[in-house]
Amino acid sequence: MRLSASAALLLCATLASAPACAQTDSPLTAKLSAAFGPADAAKVSASADALLRRPISTLNPVQDALDCFGAAALARTLGAPATARVAADADALIALSDPAHTGKAGWSLPIADTAKNCDGPGTAITFETECNQAGTIFMFETGLALTCLGKTYDLTHKPEYLAAAQKAVDASWTAGGASPDCPNCFAYWYSLNAADVGRYVRNTNVLMGMGLAALYADTHDPRYAARLTQIANAERAEMAAHNFGYYGIADLRQRRDPGRERRWIDNHVPYVAKGLYEIGVAIGDPVAQDEAAKLMDVWMTCRGVDCGNSCAQWGADPARCMVTQTAAPCFFTKRSDIFKAACQAYLDKAVKLNGYQIWAVVGGLE
Repeated sequence: MRLSASAALLLCATLASAPACAQTDSPLTAKLSAAFGPADAAKVSASADALLRRPISTLNPVQDALDCFGAAALARTLGAPATARVAADADALIALSDPAHTGKAGWSLPIADTAKNCDGPGTAITFETECNQAGTIFMFETGLALTCLGKTYDLTHKPEYLAAAQKAVDASWTAGGASPDCPNCFAYWYSLNAADVGRYVRNTNVLMGMGLAALYADTHDPRYAARLTQIANAERAEMAAHNFGYYGIADLRQRRDPGRERRWIDNHVPYVAKGLYEIGVAIGDPVAQDEAAKLMDVWMTCRGVDCGNSCAQWGADPARCMVTQTAAPCFFTKRSDIFKAACQAYLDKAVKLNGYQIWAVVGGLE
């Protein structure tokens, strides 16, 4: 029986057999081994194999998008098999667009999801009072899907991916606006539900920016660049106000209790950090990139009552947590040894990695 490269690497790492490892090195495992050592490289490589073999989700756009990101990070070294997986996830996302058939392209919770049920499957309560009907287009899911489609078009140059993304961008283009205190900013609303107008949630806004950043790299559309600058301005205003919380400074909940909300640091922060970094790269804004790294550091080093009291709320400490976001410092491995050490600590504890975690670890080495 012939072992796959990742399985052979795992075996040689376990046996501490350097010659065997040398024989099974691939560009991916060599890069990972140089950064994190052969044992951790083996975990990532085995997880990469598993990702490329795993069935495509046909119901959950977040799962499709995160698997797409992991495969896109692998495509630089694994080539065609990883690119094929990226395209398959993007195809699934296109099939899931406009789930309620309203004519507005975008992505929602899975139609059959009962986790946040308020009026039947696929519905969700937001802001503690509002019931979003099944098929409501949410900016969180839409931003992730747009990013996948942008990455897929970059790898394949197939026009259907760009067309699907642009349709969703146009459907949501006016679903937001400047905040009262920041006229040169733009914030996407939480969803296309009219009841969510005027609610400022940072991760949804920045994830829409991450999607636009991927599309801007493909199109160089000046309209996208202008919107990216406005989103970066919005995050600059949040940082200037020392807000590290989930809600933006103009949100109703922030205004009710700004002292508490600005200190509440949870697992949404890594999405803001990664999205802001991608925006900064896209428009050549080093300040946005620095602020993104600062956000990640604040999340990573949070202590005490300002962090969530469970791993599901705050999972940065690999000594006690192993959730999806525990891998988030790996996004910034190349920026400083602090992030690299945190990534190493995560990998030393990890058993296997999901799409998000592969995206963080492999993408962070680029």
